[in-house]
Amino acid sequence: ARCVWRPAANVRLTENKLLMGMMGSKTTRASSRGSMPEEYDLYYGFTRFAVELNELPTELRAVLPPTDTRFRPDQRMLEEGQVQRAQNEKVRLEQMQRMREREREEAGVVYQPRFFRRVKQEQHTDSWAFNNTYWDMRKNPGFSMLENMKLW
Repeated sequence: ARCVWRPAANVRLTENKLLMGMMGSKTTRASSRGSMPEEYDLYYGFTRFAVELNELPTELRAVLPPTDTRFRPDQRMLEEGQVQRAQNEKVRLEQMQRMREREREEAGVVYQPRFFRRVKQEQHTDSWAFNNTYWDMRKNPGFSMLENMKLW
Protein backbone atom coordinates (compact mmCIF):
# COMPACT_ATOMS: atom_id res chain seq x y z
CA ALA A 1 0.00 0.00 0.00
CA ARG A 2 1.23 3.45 -0.83
CA CYS A 3 1.44 5.98 1.99
CA VAL A 4 0.23 9.47 1.09
CA TRP A 5 1.09 12.39 3.31
CA ARG A 6 -1.75 14.79 3.92
CA PRO A 7 -0.80 17.97 5.75
CA ALA A 8 -2.67 18.66 8.96
CA ALA A 9 -5.06 21.59 8.97
CA ASN A 10 -4.07 22.38 12.54
CA VAL A 11 -2.11 20.97 15.40
CA ARG A 12 -2.76 21.79 19.03
CA LEU A 13 -1.63 20.61 22.44
CA THR A 14 -4.30 20.14 25.07
CA GLU A 15 -3.34 18.89 28.50
CA ASN A 16 -1.22 15.80 27.77
CA LYS A 17 -2.40 15.13 24.23
CA LEU A 18 -1.20 16.32 20.83
CA LEU A 19 -4.30 16.60 18.69
CA MET A 20 -4.18 16.85 14.94
CA GLY A 21 -7.21 17.95 12.97
CA MET A 22 -6.88 16.46 9.52
CA MET A 23 -8.47 18.39 6.68
CA GLY A 24 -12.14 17.53 6.59
CA SER A 25 -11.88 14.71 9.14
CA LYS A 26 -12.53 14.48 12.83
CA THR A 27 -9.76 15.26 15.32
CA THR A 28 -7.54 12.31 16.12
CA ARG A 29 -4.96 11.84 18.84
CA ALA A 30 -1.49 11.62 17.29
CA SER A 31 0.47 11.33 20.49
CA SER A 32 0.13 11.53 24.24
CA ARG A 33 2.61 12.23 26.97
CA GLY A 34 4.05 9.19 28.71
CA SER A 35 3.99 8.44 32.41
CA MET A 36 5.70 10.82 34.76
CA PRO A 37 8.35 9.74 37.29
CA GLU A 38 7.82 10.41 40.97
CA GLU A 39 8.98 13.92 41.84
CA TYR A 40 8.94 14.75 38.12
CA ASP A 41 9.60 18.42 38.90
CA LEU A 42 13.14 17.39 39.91
CA TYR A 43 13.57 15.97 36.40
CA TYR A 44 12.67 19.20 34.57
CA GLY A 45 9.16 17.89 33.89
CA PHE A 46 10.52 15.15 31.61
CA THR A 47 8.50 11.98 31.13
CA ARG A 48 9.87 8.68 32.39
CA PHE A 49 10.86 7.82 28.80
CA ALA A 50 12.80 11.10 28.36
CA VAL A 51 14.60 10.64 31.68
CA GLU A 52 15.64 7.09 30.77
CA LEU A 53 17.03 8.06 27.34
CA ASN A 54 20.29 9.22 28.91
CA GLU A 55 20.78 6.24 31.22
CA LEU A 56 24.09 4.46 30.81
CA PRO A 57 23.81 0.83 31.94
CA THR A 58 27.11 -0.82 32.87
CA GLU A 59 26.76 -3.48 30.16
CA LEU A 60 26.62 -0.79 27.46
CA ARG A 61 29.75 1.12 28.52
CA ALA A 62 32.13 -1.37 26.88
CA VAL A 63 30.41 -1.36 23.49
CA LEU A 64 29.62 2.33 23.03
CA PRO A 65 31.93 4.72 21.20
CA PRO A 66 33.51 7.41 23.38
CA THR A 67 31.59 9.97 21.32
CA ASP A 68 28.26 8.73 22.72
CA THR A 69 26.66 11.72 24.45
CA ARG A 70 25.76 9.62 27.48
CA PHE A 71 29.42 10.01 28.48
CA ARG A 72 29.21 13.81 28.55
CA PRO A 73 30.14 14.94 32.05
CA ASP A 74 28.06 18.11 31.83
CA GLN A 75 24.92 16.07 31.24
CA ARG A 76 25.70 13.85 34.23
CA MET A 77 26.25 16.91 36.42
CA LEU A 78 22.94 18.41 35.30
CA GLU A 79 21.13 15.15 36.06
CA GLU A 80 22.67 15.16 39.52
CA GLY A 81 21.40 18.68 40.15
CA GLN A 82 24.83 20.34 39.89
CA VAL A 83 23.54 23.06 37.57
CA GLN A 84 26.40 25.57 37.89
CA ARG A 85 29.10 22.89 37.54
CA ALA A 86 27.25 21.53 34.49
CA GLN A 87 27.15 24.98 32.91
CA ASN A 88 30.88 25.53 33.53
CA GLU A 89 31.69 22.10 32.08
CA LYS A 90 29.51 22.74 29.03
CA VAL A 91 31.40 25.98 28.34
CA ARG A 92 34.73 24.13 28.71
CA LEU A 93 33.63 21.39 26.27
CA GLU A 94 32.42 23.92 23.72
CA GLN A 95 35.73 25.79 23.94
CA MET A 96 37.58 22.53 23.30
CA GLN A 97 35.38 21.85 20.27
CA ARG A 98 36.07 25.31 18.84
CA MET A 99 39.80 24.87 19.44
CA ARG A 100 39.84 21.50 17.63
CA GLU A 101 37.96 23.03 14.70
CA ARG A 102 40.46 25.94 14.50
CA GLU A 103 43.38 23.49 14.57
CA ARG A 104 41.83 21.42 11.77
CA GLU A 105 41.20 24.53 9.67
CA GLU A 106 44.76 25.79 10.19
CA ALA A 107 46.16 22.38 9.21
CA GLY A 108 43.86 22.18 6.18
CA VAL A 109 42.22 19.02 7.48
CA VAL A 110 38.65 18.44 6.36
CA TYR A 111 36.56 16.80 9.06
CA GLN A 112 35.13 13.44 8.04
CA PRO A 113 32.41 11.98 10.26
CA ARG A 114 33.02 8.36 11.18
CA PHE A 115 29.49 7.03 10.79
CA PHE A 116 28.00 9.29 8.10
CA ARG A 117 28.76 10.30 4.55
CA ARG A 118 27.82 13.46 2.72
CA VAL A 119 25.19 13.04 0.02
CA LYS A 120 25.29 15.63 -2.75
CA GLN A 121 21.92 16.83 -3.90
CA GLU A 122 21.30 18.89 -7.01
CA GLN A 123 18.66 21.37 -5.90
CA HIS A 124 18.93 21.23 -2.13
CA THR A 125 21.64 21.56 0.42
CA ASP A 126 23.73 18.46 1.01
CA SER A 127 22.54 15.94 3.54
CA TRP A 128 24.18 13.21 5.60
CA ALA A 129 23.48 9.50 5.31
CA PHE A 130 24.36 6.74 7.74
CA ASN A 131 27.26 4.69 6.29
CA ASN A 132 26.32 1.43 8.09
CA THR A 133 29.64 0.99 9.90
CA TYR A 134 28.46 1.71 13.45
CA TRP A 135 26.80 -1.63 14.24
CA ASP A 136 29.66 -3.68 12.80
CA MET A 137 32.17 -1.78 14.92
CA ARG A 138 29.98 -2.10 17.99
CA LYS A 139 29.81 -5.90 17.58
CA ASN A 140 33.57 -6.23 17.52
CA PRO A 141 33.83 -4.06 19.87
CA GLY A 142 36.06 -1.97 17.70
CA PHE A 143 35.60 1.43 19.30
CA SER A 144 38.30 0.78 21.87
CA MET A 145 40.71 -0.07 19.04
CA LEU A 146 40.19 3.22 17.20
CA GLU A 147 42.09 6.42 17.64
CA ASN A 148 39.65 8.78 19.31
CA MET A 149 40.14 12.41 20.16
CA LYS A 150 39.71 13.51 23.74
CA LEU A 151 36.18 14.84 23.88
CA TRP A 152 35.37 15.16 27.54
